[in-house]
Amino acid sequence: METLRIAHVDLIPKLNGGHVAIANIVKALANKGHEVHLVRGTSEKNERDSEEVDKSTGARFFIHYVVGPKTVLNMPRAFKTAARKLEDFDSKTRFDIINAHAAGAFAVMLSRQKDIESRLIVTLHGHQLYRALMLASDLVRFRQSLLQVGFVENVAVNFSGAFLYFGLEVMASRRAVYTTVPSEFDRTLMLRMHLVDEERIVAVPNCIETHSGFSSREQAKEELKLASSQVILFSGPLIPLKGVHYLLKAMKQVNKKVPSAKLVLAGEGMLQSQALKRDSPSSDEKVICLGWVPHEMMHKFYAAADLLAHPSLYESCSLTIAEALSLGVPVVAFNTAAIPEYISDGKTGLLAELGNSDDLAKKMINILQDENLAEKLGKNGKEFASNTFSPKAVAGKMEEVYKHVK
Repeated sequence: METLRIAHVDLIPKLNGGHVAIANIVKALANKGHEVHLVRGTSEKNERDSEEVDKSTGARFFIHYVVGPKTVLNMPRAFKTAARKLEDFDSKTRFDIINAHAAGAFAVMLSRQKDIESRLIVTLHGHQLYRALMLASDLVRFRQSLLQVGFVENVAVNFSGAFLYFGLEVMASRRAVYTTVPSEFDRTLMLRMHLVDEERIVAVPNCIETHSGFSSREQAKEELKLASSQVILFSGPLIPLKGVHYLLKAMKQVNKKVPSAKLVLAGEGMLQSQALKRDSPSSDEKVICLGWVPHEMMHKFYAAADLLAHPSLYESCSLTIAEALSLGVPVVAFNTAAIPEYISDGKTGLLAELGNSDDLAKKMINILQDENLAEKLGKNGKEFASNTFSPKAVAGKMEEVYKHVK
């Protein structure tokens, strides 16, 4: 494909999986020879407005910083700032493609440059309304949630945010040349709601970075002082949507069958105090709360993990699952939303019934007690991830999308 000048607009103010996936696809496209500019939101003051990133391979891309929204009240200012800066970048560079992510796509639409629509690709990172509905339904499924401080408030905040962000995203998608989503599940939802034409939307999975040179599992456990333990890793925010409450309940059963099992929580959030309270398994150090872990440090924990537990209520294309599969770590997840697209039950991982802590515990125990099963899942998952989430595979799919821009 001919070399393109591409702007990726990402106004996510806090580092998360989607944020990392966007950076990964930017690097992947740069490695293929394209000139890529990342217009990134930030909640912190930067010493400079932009920087050029050089990679050892000779590829390079550019990062431009704009003020990102911390709250809903900050969004109008952030959107206008992003649109103004994008106009300035575009006047100097003249982008062939403007790939705007999530609600940041609406910021692009505020531009006074009328021809931007003819170059606009919108990427939505999941279905906001469905995410909020799944969280609300959990109050019925896990009724103890009603007794937890902040659960109902969390649902209310998610609903208000979902309506706002989803509305903005749909407005931008209807005016864009093409829309990409991370899963066929989300593509189907968009089509059933008649929010975009079938010929103008395609599923493109999240992109991961490929890693090599990891320690053996035994070496990694030794380094992390987890020798002689069977490590169950959870990576992500400790919030109800990620199903952490189901995982904590399941661990009580896991420890009865596998006393050496330890749950390592890499993340922070409203359920962190619940994970540490005295009547949880953490009272005898069966649960280890690390708090927030920088993404570049996570490879150590993947290397030490005997399995990844990911009982999320909704996922479009979990970067955590993709990274675990790529490193040969067996995955146990709930059978919900887009997860079955990436976890084939019994082949690349094990799927538990949504909201069933007993089934979740059973599937984790199966992997911990069956080395042959764990090895098979890890091998199959690694092969699947290489074909699905690798920079080469995802960048190729995005290039096909960009061909729709004349």
